[in-house]
Amino acid sequence: MQLETVKFEKKEGIIVISLNRPKVLNAVNQQLIADLLTALEAAEADSEAKVVVLRGEGRAFCSGADLSQGAIDHSIPVENRPDTLQDITRAIVRMSKVVIAAVHGYAIGAGLELAEDADMRIVAEGTKFGATETNVGSVVTNAGTKLLTYYIGLGRAKELYFTNEFMDAQEALQYGLANKVVPPEELEEAAMKMAVRISKNSALSLMLTKQAVNRALGMSIEETLVMEARDLQVSTLVAEQGDRRKEAMQRLKEKE
Repeated sequence: MQLETVKFEKKEGIIVISLNRPKVLNAVNQQLIADLLTALEAAEADSEAKVVVLRGEGRAFCSGADLSQGAIDHSIPVENRPDTLQDITRAIVRMSKVVIAAVHGYAIGAGLELAEDADMRIVAEGTKFGATETNVGSVVTNAGTKLLTYYIGLGRAKELYFTNEFMDAQEALQYGLANKVVPPEELEEAAMKMAVRISKNSALSLMLTKQAVNRALGMSIEETLVMEARDLQVSTLVAEQGDRRKEAMQRLKEKE
């Protein structure tokens, strides 16, 4: 797949999507949004891959919105606007596959939000996370107010939003934003290793578990119990069907 601002590859059964505007630290413009959506849709359609690694080319994961491209014209009705970063958030969160963000350099503004969208974050030492929206007269979008608060807590999230200070990799690990911190030269290997480990599990179980965890954020305990019971029924039924198919195949082989 040839895209202008995003690379799409498949390695060891893992889909690797790379933001590819290294000269501007992978700043997000309209073309990158369109290309990233295309790549995510292709990843979702791949029936073999269970895990997607999202990364950035060059010196940074993503430095945020490309301010040189201008802001969204909010006078245009939402239904008539081109794709936005909110569509990226929806695509990643709703995706049936596990998404791992391999983060290095900078993850600022929209870059932080992209990292938050992923299910896990493997982070290179020296990485800086930042929410700089209030410094440029904007506001946090793309479910960042919910996700960052969930990861690091209300007080710490407000501190980042109100002060525009950066959080480093070790702080991100301490507060729960990063799953693992590794030396920069080991980032790609660590992300792929995690992806391969996850991909050994059942695709259906991974999908149901991801959906359940995301939905449970807005559910009561009782609603969560009902959802989990339903998912268990689905996974058990599929497993039983798989066992019956294996038994039938074995009987056919014995007759040969």
